[in-house]
Amino acid sequence: MRSPITTWRNYKHVYGLYGYKCVECGKIYYPKKYLCSCGSKEFEDIKLSGRGKLITFTQVRSKPACFVDMPSYCLGIVELEEGVRVLAQIADAEFDDLRIGMPVKAVFRRLYQDGDDGVVVYGVKFVA
Repeated sequence: MRSPITTWRNYKHVYGLYGYKCVECGKIYYPKKYLCSCGSKEFEDIKLSGRGKLITFTQVRSKPACFVDMPSYCLGIVELEEGVRVLAQIADAEFDDLRIGMPVKAVFRRLYQDGDDGVVVYGVKFVA
């Protein structure tokens, strides 16, 4: 079970869409890297726009345990305006309606419930 305390400590990064900008060269990463390609270890948080385009996608029918009660869903790689790529669920769309290159935006949604009596986990998904 996911700890509510750990979730609270990581609130901004769990419930927001934050990247990490190298203070030396300005390159943006998501998720955070330990070491930038320029060799720097210093990063600053940066709020990502949440706007981007769909690079690729697939339909998930064989689901992990936490998503077993969900119908099949779409998972995609989104390239954000800042240039970073994010793997996330694509919500409110039928698989046949998705197209490579279509514009998408980040939204805050319910992801799953952690166990029968567990915490409901929220996070970022993308919609067309």
